Amino acid sequence: MKKCWRLPTAAVLSVALSVVVASCATQKTTVPPEPAAPVAAPAAPAIAPPSAPEAAIPESPAAPAPDVISTTTTTIVAEAPAAEAKAPIETAPSPEAPKDAMPAAPAEAVAPVTSETTSGSAEGAPAAAAVAAVDETAYAEAGAKVEALRGAIAAGDYGRNSAAIFAIAEAKRAEAEALRQKGDPDALRASLAALVEAADYYEFVQAKGREYEAFDAKDKAVGAKTAARDALADLNVPDDVAAADASMDVALAALDAQEYGRALQAFAEAGAAYDAAREFTIAAHADSASAIEAAQEALRLSAETAEAAEIGETIYIKEARGYLASAQALRDEARFADSAASAREVLNYASMSDAFVAGERARLVREAAERLAAEKAAADQAIVESKSRIEWAEGANLAADYPAQAARAASLRRAIGIAYGNEAYVAAKALAEETSNLLSDAFEAAVLSDRKAAEAGKARLSELATDRGPAKAIVERAQAEARDRLAWAERNGIREEYSVEYAKASEAMTASFVAYGAESYGPAAESARLVGAILSDDFKGQVAAKREAARAEAARLAAEKLEAERRAAEAARLAADRKAAEAAMADAKARMAWADSVDLRSDYPDDYAAGSRDFSAAQAAFSGERYPPAATSASEVSARLSDAFMAKVMADRRSRQELAAVRAAEKTAAEAAIADARRRIAWANENGVAAEYPKEFGTAAAAMEGSIAFYGKEAYLGSAREAKTVSSTLSDAFMAKVTADRKAAAMRAADSLAPPVLKVAVSPSPFSPDGDDIDDILTFSLGATSAAGIAEWKLEIFETSVVESSKAGAAGQERLFASWSGKGQPPASVVWDGASSRKELVESATDYKYRFAATTTKGKTATAAGTVSVDVLVIKEGDRLKIKVPSIVFRANNADFVGLQDDVVANNERVLARIAEILNKFPGYAIKIQGHANSAAKIGKLSAAAVAAEETKELLPLSKARAEYVRAFLVKNGVDSKRLSVEGLGSSEPVVSFQDAQNRWKNRRVEFVLVRQR
Repeated sequence: MKKCWRLPTAAVLSVALSVVVASCATQKTTVPPEPAAPVAAPAAPAIAPPSAPEAAIPESPAAPAPDVISTTTTTIVAEAPAAEAKAPIETAPSPEAPKDAMPAAPAEAVAPVTSETTSGSAEGAPAAAAVAAVDETAYAEAGAKVEALRGAIAAGDYGRNSAAIFAIAEAKRAEAEALRQKGDPDALRASLAALVEAADYYEFVQAKGREYEAFDAKDKAVGAKTAARDALADLNVPDDVAAADASMDVALAALDAQEYGRALQAFAEAGAAYDAAREFTIAAHADSASAIEAAQEALRLSAETAEAAEIGETIYIKEARGYLASAQALRDEARFADSAASAREVLNYASMSDAFVAGERARLVREAAERLAAEKAAADQAIVESKSRIEWAEGANLAADYPAQAARAASLRRAIGIAYGNEAYVAAKALAEETSNLLSDAFEAAVLSDRKAAEAGKARLSELATDRGPAKAIVERAQAEARDRLAWAERNGIREEYSVEYAKASEAMTASFVAYGAESYGPAAESARLVGAILSDDFKGQVAAKREAARAEAARLAAEKLEAERRAAEAARLAADRKAAEAAMADAKARMAWADSVDLRSDYPDDYAAGSRDFSAAQAAFSGERYPPAATSASEVSARLSDAFMAKVMADRRSRQELAAVRAAEKTAAEAAIADARRRIAWANENGVAAEYPKEFGTAAAAMEGSIAFYGKEAYLGSAREAKTVSSTLSDAFMAKVTADRKAAAMRAADSLAPPVLKVAVSPSPFSPDGDDIDDILTFSLGATSAAGIAEWKLEIFETSVVESSKAGAAGQERLFASWSGKGQPPASVVWDGASSRKELVESATDYKYRFAATTTKGKTATAAGTVSVDVLVIKEGDRLKIKVPSIVFRANNADFVGLQDDVVANNERVLARIAEILNKFPGYAIKIQGHANSAAKIGKLSAAAVAAEETKELLPLSKARAEYVRAFLVKNGVDSKRLSVEGLGSSEPVVSFQDAQNRWKNRRVEFVLVRQR
C-alpha cells in the first residue's frame, strides 16, 4: 500500500515552502549544493494577533528563490478559535511559487499547543509524568524511523533531488531535539510532533529519490534498447530482445504504479539484456565476417585439391558453394548468427570434399598398382618367350649370315632390360613381342631354308668354276643387286644409324669386287649375296617401321610440349590475374573497412550500398576463380571510395560537426528540459490531473505544445524556456501533493496487477514410459495464485534436437512436443504418458524442457520452467527387448568423444553407464549393438551412385565404429563381452524422414537389441 504523505498542518507553511520547492522543480539532472550547516532551531512559536491578516505576507519579487534554505523560521500555529488569524511565516517566498506547492497533512498530525498544556498546577504532575513516559517510547520509535530514513537517503544520495525538502526535514529534526532538551511535557509533545513531521519529510525525499532513480534507470534502459536495435539485435537474437522488451514492460508498469524499487530492478534487467543482445550481435557480426573469410579460403583450397587430383568439382564443393552464397546473403540481411552457421557448413562440406578426394586418390593409386602388376606379369611372360628365341639365334650363329636381324635382336634385348628396370612394363612387353616377331617360327624356317639353298648354291658355283662364262654373269647380277642395296643405304643414311650393318655390307661388297677381279667368281657371288642378306627387304622394312615410329614419337612429344607450354602460359596468366585481383581486393577491403568504421551508410547510403554491392560481386567472382571480373568489381569499389572521396567525407563531417556544435548544446539543453517536461506531462496524464487542476494542467499543456513547436522549428532556446515552464508548473511539490492523494489507491490496485505466483512439481524423476508399469506415468503438480484470479493457463513440453558439435554453446532446435491448456484455474495435476501430440514416444535417456504459464484476469503473465529427465527405455518387441538411444553425441564424422564439451561427454558417459547397469539386469540375453547414421547424400537428394558411395565408404564404417566404441565402454563398465556383438547399419533403417530437419537427429542413434539366449 502506498503511503499518503503527512506534511505540515498549517496551510500557511505550504505557501512559505513553495518558494523553496519551486526552485528545485527542474533540478532532476543538476545536483544542488548541500546545506553549509545544519538548519538552526526555529524561534519560539509566536501567535499572531487577530488583526494580522494572511495577505500581509511580505513578498520580495527581486530576490531569486534559493536552491537551499540556509535559515528557516517556522511558526507553530495552534488550533485556535476561528476568530484568530494565523501568524505569517518569516521567509521570502518567490512570486512564481504556487500556493498549493505542498499538500497539507491532516490537522491531527500535530498536537495543539495551548497555554493549558504548560500549566504548573500540582494536580497535573502525575499526568505529566505519565505523558512523559508515553512520549519517551513514541519518541524513541519516531527517532529510530528518522535515522533509518536518513541512512537510506544518504546511501542513495536522495537529498540532491529534493534538497529543499531535505533541508526542512533536517530543520524539523533539529527543532525536535531542541524541544526535547527543554524537558517539560508540552515541549516533549511538541518535540514528538516535530520528529513525526521530520519523518514525513524524509519519507517524501526518499520516495522522490527512488522515483528519480527509476526514471534514470528508464533512460539508461531506453538508451540500451536503442543501441541494441541500431546494432540489429532484434534480427539476430529476437528472443533475447523480446525478453528484454518483456522486462521493459514490467518496469514501465511498475513505474506507472509508482513501485519504484521494482521498476528500478526491472529497468536494470532490461538494460542488461539489451546490452547483452547488442554485444552478442556485434560479436556475431565479427564472427560472421571471419567465418565467411575462412569458408572462402577452405572452399578455394578444396577446389584446388580436387583440381590437382584431376577430379574436378565434387558434389560437396557444389554444396559448399551454395552454403557460401547463403552465408553471404544472410550477412547482407544482417542475420549474422545464421550467416556464420551457413559459413561453417562450408567448412564441413569442404572437409567432406577433401576426404572424398583423398579416397579417390587412394583408389587411383591402388588401381595403378594393380595395373602395374598386371603389366609386369604380361611383360614377364613375353620376355620368357623372347629369351628362348634369342638363345636360339645365338646358338644358331645368326650373326654369320643374318647380321641385321642378330644386331636388332641384341639391341631389343638391351632395350627390354632398360624398360623393365624402369618399370616400363608395357614398353618391355612390346619390345619382347617385337623380338619374338623378329625371330619368329617362320623366320627360323626361312633361315634353315636359306642356309640349305646357300649350300646348294655353293655346290653349283663349284660346278660352274670350270665354266667361267656363266659364273661371271651370275656374279655380275649379284653385284648389281648388291650395289642397288648399298645405294639405298646411302640415300637413307644407314651408315650413321646402322653402322655395323652398313660396315659389314660395305666389306662384303669390297670382298666381292676383289674376288671378281681375281676371277674367283664363287667367293665374289657369295660376298655379293651377303650384301643382299644384310640389307635385305626385311631389314628395309624394319628401318622404315622404326623411323615411322620415331617420327610418331617425335610428333607426340612435340604435341605434349606444346600442351605443357600452353598450360604453363595459362597458369602464368591465371596467377597474374589472381595477383592483380588480390591486390585490388585488398585495397577494396581496406576501403570498405574504412566505410564501416566511419558508418558511411548513415550519410552516404547510396555510395555505401554501391560499394558493398561491388565488393560482394568481387568476392563472389574471386571465390569462383574469375579473377579479371573480381579485379574489375574491386577496382570499382576503390574508384567509388577513392582517397579524394574519403577526404571529402571527413571534411564534410568536420564542417557539419563544427556548424552543429553550438546547436547541439542548445538542442541538448532543450531535450533535457523537454524530457523532464514530458515526464511531468505524462505523469499528469496518467494521474488525471486535468480534471482536478485544470488551471495548472492547461498552463503546462500549452507550454508543452509551445516547446514542441519551437523544437520542431529548431528554435531550441524557446523550446527550453517553454519546457521549463511546464516543469515549474508541474513541480515536485505539486506532484507530491497530487501523489499523496492517489498513493493509497495505487497501492491497493498494485496487488491485483501483480503477476501470478506459480508452483510446479514433477514426479517421478527420471521418467520411464516403457510399459513395465514402473514410473510409466509422469505427474505435474500445478499451482497458480493471484488476487485478480487466473484467466487462462498453459503447460508445454519441448523436445530439443541433439547436435554433434565441439563448439561451446552449441545447441539444438526446440519443437513443441506436447501441451495442455485451459481457462480459469489450472487443475491440481496433469498426467502424461510420454507421448507427443503426434503419438511419438519420448526418446530414451533424453531431457525434455517444460514451461508452465498462467495469466491473470488483469493480463499479467508468469512463467515457470524446468526439465523432465527420461530414463533409458527398455521396449519389448515380441520375444526380444530393444533400447534406442539417440542422445549419445559423437565427434562429427568420428567414433569417439574427443574434443566435445565437458558437459556433453559427462552426459554421454552417464547414459552409457546407465545402459550398462540395465543390461546387467538381463543376464540371459545376448545383446547386439547397432549403429545408425544420417545420410548427407539422401538429405541433399543426390544421385543413387552418390548415396551408395557415401553408404559404403563412410556411413557403414562410421556406424560400426561407433557401435564398437559403445561396446568397449560397456565392457569397461562390467558387461560381459561374450554377450555383445556389433553391427553398423549406416542410414539403411531411419526412424524419421531424412527431409524432416527438426527430427532427423533421431536417425543418428545407437540401438541395443536383447535376444534371449537358448
